[in-house]
Amino acid sequence: MSIDILKYSMTKQDGRILRSVKSQKLIVEACIKLFKEGNFVPTAQLVANESGVGIRTVFRLFDDMENLLKSVDAEMRKDYDFEVKFDPNSLLRIVFWLVSIIYVQFTKNIK
Repeated sequence: MSIDILKYSMTKQDGRILRSVKSQKLIVEACIKLFKEGNFVPTAQLVANESGVGIRTVFRLFDDMENLLKSVDAEMRKDYDFEVKFDPNSLLRIVFWLVSIIYVQFTKNIK
């Protein structure tokens, strides 16, 4: 019998955790939507209204707007490829080009 009670309490806890995760996702998505609409400094109330949660939920899940914006930044970074691709051959061509320009200018001034 005690195992059934434990399963029930774990199910309840899991439901709350899942609801919190869902609310966090809604809040972050609402903030991203506001950014895309041109509101780069949304208020917590505006984010709460857009996401369909209460303002208390916003501050329960994110201590302050800075933490919310950090989560938004982390989410938005997933969509962008920030990896720098380095091609040593192109760098070598640029160096040769610069050296040739310097050489030409130098030889013009010597004569």
